[in-house]
Parts: sequence; structure tokens; C-alpha cells
Amino acid sequence: RSNPAVPALCGSRVQERKPRSLRQVLWWSRDHPNQRVISLPYTCSNYSETQVMHVSPRQPSPIDDIAEQWADTVVQLNPSVGTTLGRAESNSLVGDYSPAGLEAQRSAARATLLSLENQRPRDAVDDVTQRDLSAQLQLHLESADAQLPLRNLNVIASPAQEVRSTFDLLPKTTEADWATIATRLNGVPAALAGYTETLRTGIRSKTTP
Repeated sequence: RSNPAVPALCGSRVQERKPRSLRQVLWWSRDHPNQRVISLPYTCSNYSETQVMHVSPRQPSPIDDIAEQWADTVVQLNPSVGTTLGRAESNSLVGDYSPAGLEAQRSAARATLLSLENQRPRDAVDDVTQRDLSAQLQLHLESADAQLPLRNLNVIASPAQEVRSTFDLLPKTTEADWATIATRLNGVPAALAGYTETLRTGIRSKTTP
């Protein structure tokens, strides 16, 4: 239940906000395993009502393990995602945008979805994780079956922009940082060659933008 003192504390700055979704609350709980959100109905510039209670840490489930393994797989197959997520081990690498690279992603998604479908959720967190990750994996496979990656060419968000934009996220302070950038730059020609090969495969199969 919301705290009636919040409007008085915030004054004119209080803003009623929509209740957080179950997914938002559960993901918050995942990042704060020793706390549970009780209510988050208000926000303002100098006060945010967050009532929490300490609970026993939630033990990772098999579904959690599958989700974590999938995250690691995505980072391995697409280092640009790793950089976006702050995974420093990805910063010197460039993804494989060739047909072979796309097939590796497709196979990994199929195997992960199969593993996920064989699990039974043990709590609400598992249920949300299983539903959400399954939907993402199914969409990935449906997109691959529709050969969408063979015509992934546009001026806003396609592999060409992804390769370039991730350099904006790299640290640029130390000599080691610039050595990492140089290593990733050395991988760009091969990445773009693979991307070109994918688009040409689409042209041959008449799958074009």
C-alpha cells in the first residue's frame, strides 16, 4: 500500500506513476536477491518511496542457469552485445555476420529453446524468465526461417551500423584501451566481408530488402 506521506514529502513534484509490471519487479528482485519490493507507487525529484523487506536469497534454478548460459552464448556469438552489456572480454572482438555465423546463432537458439521447454518453473521468477526467453528465442528462429537476416540492410539499425556504433561504447582512456580498439578495428574487414556474403546470399535467393 502506498505511503500517504509521499505527496507531502514531494510537494508539487510528486508524480503518480503506473504500477510496475511483474517483469520489472522480478528483474529488480533478481538484481537485489536479499530484498523484496513492497510498493513503488510514487516518484519525485527528492524522494522515491521504496519499501523493502529482507528475505532469504533466492537460489538459482535450472531455468536461471539456462538463461545465464544463453546470455553468455549471445555475448560470445555477438561481441557487440557484450560491449553494450559492459562485458569487457568482448571489447576486442567483432561478430561473425556471415551465413555460417547466422547458422551458429540459429543452432544455439534452437538448442536453448529445447532445453528451456524441458524445464518446469518452480516459482514466479522462473515463470517470467521461461515465458520471456522462450518468446525471444522463438522470434529469433522465426526470423531466421523467414530469411530476414539475408536482407538485413537499412540506414538505421543493421550489422553495418552495429559494427560502427560499438566503438562509441569502448573506453578510450589508457594505452591498453586504445590497443583494444585497434584489435577490434583489425576484425572489422572480416566482419563486413561476412555481412556482404550474407547479403549476396540473399540476392541469389531473391531475398532482398
